[in-house]
Amino acid sequence: MSKKNFDYKRRLNIHNKRRKGYIRKTAAVAATTLILSFPLTTALNNLNVPGFENHYVNAATLAEVNLLQSTNVTATANDTNDFALEVSGQSLANLELLGPDRVAVFQLDLSGLSQEVQDQIEIVASDANVSVDLTAVTMDDLPVLNNAIGGITSTATGLVADVLSTVDKLLDNALLRPFVTIEGVDELSGAVDALNNLDQAISDVLQYNITQAVTIGENGELIVDFSDGLGQHLETAVNDVVIQTLENLVTALNGLNLELLPGASDIPLLGQLVQTLNGLINGVLGTATDLVGEVTGVLDQLTDGVLDLSTDLAHVQALGNFTVSIPSVKVNNANSCTIGDVGEQGAQVKGAIVSTNAIDLTLLSSLDASDDITVTVEEGEDCSLLAEQHNPGYDSLAI
Repeated sequence: MSKKNFDYKRRLNIHNKRRKGYIRKTAAVAATTLILSFPLTTALNNLNVPGFENHYVNAATLAEVNLLQSTNVTATANDTNDFALEVSGQSLANLELLGPDRVAVFQLDLSGLSQEVQDQIEIVASDANVSVDLTAVTMDDLPVLNNAIGGITSTATGLVADVLSTVDKLLDNALLRPFVTIEGVDELSGAVDALNNLDQAISDVLQYNITQAVTIGENGELIVDFSDGLGQHLETAVNDVVIQTLENLVTALNGLNLELLPGASDIPLLGQLVQTLNGLINGVLGTATDLVGEVTGVLDQLTDGVLDLSTDLAHVQALGNFTVSIPSVKVNNANSCTIGDVGEQGAQVKGAIVSTNAIDLTLLSSLDASDDITVTVEEGEDCSLLAEQHNPGYDSLAI
């Protein structure tokens, strides 16, 4: 059987680049850390800050865009005014209905601090770590793919059984054995086993862990947009596994060879048996040839985008746990010259993972998962000078 050599993965990559060329990419911030130095609680709707992206939205509440069944937010102090933030939770069962965006948002609620302190605070955020832990899937969780290859899997499994049966018959007669050629049976069995275990192979590549830049929004929120990264990872990983498995099957089918050499028919009294065995050989090889055409057709559909697995992949995400953490968020310049401001002050960190990259005050105000933090407000460097100007000889804070 002739072999067909074609780089399906290369063609798929070219197709994906063309298909995704029109999709708007969220601007990436080049710096490792991002600094915001304006009031955290003031809505700066018309301010464009170089290096920061404004997010506009038709007002949406968390209930409309939340991706998690239950949201857990934790804030752990690394040092004074330096916190590790994390938001996590199990995805909603109907996650695929909420759109393709995957965005973590944190809000530092510093409303308990005086306006004087808020006005001079700077927030510095490290890059975030994004982890999507997808549970084991079955082919029932991938209906589009299952419909496309279910028939192939059934036919290939039946073919292996027929091949093994034919081989047994070919080797059953000791007089015929010297005239028998058998090639590629083990390779075909292995390729079909891999096809039957495709769901496990897909599960093995679905885990997603990446470092993602943090954007600080116009209202002081910390935004981690991992929409493109997650979607591209899932699509690429699953397509690669499926394509490789099907290509291996085509190679194994093309490598299958069962043959009775011409001299077999000259053995006395075995003419009818040779004729019967040749019929069996022609039957299994004919099935193999037909199956090559069917598998190649599915490969073409995958690489041309006719067979779109995006719905399956969105559904798979509903089986996973999402975790987004920012290892270091620093609250800098928390200073005051007012006695009542100085010291440890209570604040909160709120968070969510949502299906929109447009974050506004309506959404921020509806965040409910939170954790408490303590912000230490220190005496400003100029406070002694100010106190001296107001009350010569008095070198403490202003009252």
